Amino acid sequence: MSNVPVSEPVAPPAVSSKFWAFIDKHAFKIVLALAVFCFFFRLGSVGICDGSESYYPSAAREMVEANNYLVPQLNYQILFAKPIMIFWLIIAGYKLFGLTSFAARFFAAVFALGLTALTYHSARTVSNARAGLLASLIVMASPLIIDYARLSEIDLFFSSFLGLSYLSTMLVISGGRTKFWPLIYVGLGAALLTKGPASLVIYGVGYVLGMILLRCDLKGWKTALSAIKPWFGIPLMLAIALPWWIAVWKATDGSFPTYFIAYENFGRAAGLTNTNPRYWFRYPAVILLGLFPWSLFLPAFLWRTVKSVLGKGPRLADVNGETRDRSVEALATDSAAAQATSLLDGKRVALGFGAAVIIIFGLSKTQMEPYLLPAVAPLAVYMALSFNDWLSAAGDDFVARWTRIASGIILAVGLLMAVGGFALPMVFKLSLANPTWPLFALPLAGLLLGGAMIGQFFILRRGEMQRGLLTMSLIMAMGTTLGVEAGIEAWYGNTIRDLHYLCTLLDNKPGQVGFFLDCRSSVLFYVKRPVYFFFQPERLVPYADYKFKLSDEALKFPLYVFSERKHLPALTAQKGMTISTVGESGKWGLYEVKGARLEPYETLIKTFEKVPLHDLATKNLPTGPLTLPFGGGTFVHNQLDPHQYR
Repeated sequence: MSNVPVSEPVAPPAVSSKFWAFIDKHAFKIVLALAVFCFFFRLGSVGICDGSESYYPSAAREMVEANNYLVPQLNYQILFAKPIMIFWLIIAGYKLFGLTSFAARFFAAVFALGLTALTYHSARTVSNARAGLLASLIVMASPLIIDYARLSEIDLFFSSFLGLSYLSTMLVISGGRTKFWPLIYVGLGAALLTKGPASLVIYGVGYVLGMILLRCDLKGWKTALSAIKPWFGIPLMLAIALPWWIAVWKATDGSFPTYFIAYENFGRAAGLTNTNPRYWFRYPAVILLGLFPWSLFLPAFLWRTVKSVLGKGPRLADVNGETRDRSVEALATDSAAAQATSLLDGKRVALGFGAAVIIIFGLSKTQMEPYLLPAVAPLAVYMALSFNDWLSAAGDDFVARWTRIASGIILAVGLLMAVGGFALPMVFKLSLANPTWPLFALPLAGLLLGGAMIGQFFILRRGEMQRGLLTMSLIMAMGTTLGVEAGIEAWYGNTIRDLHYLCTLLDNKPGQVGFFLDCRSSVLFYVKRPVYFFFQPERLVPYADYKFKLSDEALKFPLYVFSERKHLPALTAQKGMTISTVGESGKWGLYEVKGARLEPYETLIKTFEKVPLHDLATKNLPTGPLTLPFGGGTFVHNQLDPHQYR
């Protein structure tokens, strides 16, 4: 490929100790062993958490109950929020392990492990084992990845599928691994089934940015395009994704694809599906904290990359000589296109994909932290390869100054974390009088994280920067895992464990269920029937004023309402009904209401049908955001809430 800048190879640092010999020989085994710990340790220790995790396990449970594996549903009506892939994967977990939180999260952990292994292989292929190890450790030590890999969140699955496409593209273009091209389209096909057409936009922008950073001429663009074989790959991608989209179109008379694209894509980009405020600094802060401490080096890496792209700085190698020679030799019998693309700059391709995620979601008016998850793996590869360049330029004044400053900041943060870990149990209101695992794990996590950051400072002072980085990253991955898991367990214990206990009081008790002044959607998983989330006590309507006719059989079933205990006076103030306590635990209460019913909500599809399609994509709905169905739908459900009851 002509006019593609290819740096002169720089030999990797000599292996002069048993430590480096062990690392170079066993790097991948270290990655796999640590990944199993990071993603599977105490995976099912808490129940289904509130927030976005609760939607998907609850929806998948309903789909299993209804023997429906085609149309996403939640609260017994169509859920337009996301396509089918995440529900299939959670259902597969249920089939393997039963209806448990571990089963719901199992494949999230599996895909996180796979993404980590592919990150290692990608950096290893275009550089060396140490770069691969560092890249995978950055992924495993990222709080963003650890947190969402331990919950059944859709963004982890989406990141894994996009990561498969991103990193396979880099392997084809930069590593000369031409046989990886089908994985590009397998990943895109799966991403289309996970978050829809946005995946194609993100991949396309990332590919274009990577090629721009490579400064390719027209022939270079054609050569790279030939290497990824879109004329074969696009049919493969469509063969994976289209059958479900066609089937769900037919099953819903076109409503699911129409409303999903209009509201959940264009409406989300316009900021209509979420009320969170939009701040210009949100995503820079997410990158800084989510990839700390490596993010401290990111501005310097970007500065050097920009200078190199513009031809104003040193052209530092992205691959070592041994790997480069091996790639060329291995490709000697392959096509000319593959041989030409084998020498491209992997660092720039990875940066292009990572930047695309940040730019696209930065332009969106809906901002959420997990949106940046797909950027973590390519940025980890970019930073690991950049550290190789950094090491080869250790004598440069700019590099030396930046390293000293970053190392000092890391030291200061490490000291704070080592001490602050002992204060975390107090933050979560944990006590020795009732000892729990997080009580001891949180200080230990602080010591591990703090000790790793403090240790790199002293190792760096001995001139062993690479060893300091790897040692710090390895310990931080373990510390982050302990800290995140302990934090989740402590938060769960303080926030919703009591609520989930109250859900068990409804086992085998038929009746309508409501939730007052909150939307703790995790209860959908446990009560196994529709739940009506209501925010005005006036929605409790006495029988005499109820505008819907109730059969004599329906009147036999009680109404149960979850609420924080402090909100009970607002319920008891309603006239024409009596309220009694079924159970109370912590701040939560479960109450039985006699003589009244909840006024029902319209289903999502009924609401959407009343709104012009253009308005769904451009205007706020009078009902507010409608990603989650607040009221029970009309789908057939179990005997705990018979259809005639409503």
